[in-house]
Amino acid sequence: MNIHLYATDKSVFLLLQQLPEDSQINVTAVIVPQNREYTKKVNDLVKMSGDIPVYIQKQTNWIASELPDADMAISWLYSQFIPLRILKKYSYGVLNMHGGKVPQYRGANVLQWAIINGETELGVTWHSMVEEIDAGPVWKESLVSVSVEDDALYARELLIKEGIRTFYSAWIDCVDPSKNGKVPNLSKGKYWPPRNPEDGRIYPGMTINHVVNMVRALPKPWPEATIKVGDLWKEVDFVSMLPIGNSVPYETTDQKVVYLQLSNEKN
Repeated sequence: MNIHLYATDKSVFLLLQQLPEDSQINVTAVIVPQNREYTKKVNDLVKMSGDIPVYIQKQTNWIASELPDADMAISWLYSQFIPLRILKKYSYGVLNMHGGKVPQYRGANVLQWAIINGETELGVTWHSMVEEIDAGPVWKESLVSVSVEDDALYARELLIKEGIRTFYSAWIDCVDPSKNGKVPNLSKGKYWPPRNPEDGRIYPGMTINHVVNMVRALPKPWPEATIKVGDLWKEVDFVSMLPIGNSVPYETTDQKVVYLQLSNEKN
């Protein structure tokens, strides 16, 4: 079977290692998104691709005929919308790993939203892609636990490990014509919009849990949570229960005072 890999991270090749040696899988293209083309992660992926042709998915006017033939595609940590005319190219569809529960958390930035919402379990969902975002048949679902000490970077690594672990189970059902994936009931969940800087702002009148969750959901290299100091919104590295240098005190609605350590201003 000829397949394409849509990815932004070299860990996509760990998925193929989960398949039996006699699977006869031939990767005929690696596709990376134009909106991540020059990042270090994508550069590392391109280097690891070796002799496999690498294509850039343009954000507009991308033509399916530019790609070599393939029966199926895998989407792994991908960051760009794949149009329906491309999805239709694959007779077995595009198998995607979504780092969120479906249908509760649909959308591109649900890891951050879930942590901000105080979720203690994050979903890993392998599903076939359709035109509507995260709405296709589900082949494998699992959960990873996170604590209030875990930030989004650590949680992302947990999701990657679980995605790799569950890949084969999803794959084997997806390529079996006798199997049908579970179609999610979208009315039971929500599509979460892409994040913008305003979504990370710490305003007056938040609970201590909301503030802590906001900060741990948005560590570097993502744009961090911010607090207004004077006329400027300044990035926050972490929350302390005790006074520390170069921090901003914040009184929560539950009558607690926490101290927000400002980014790049540590002693």
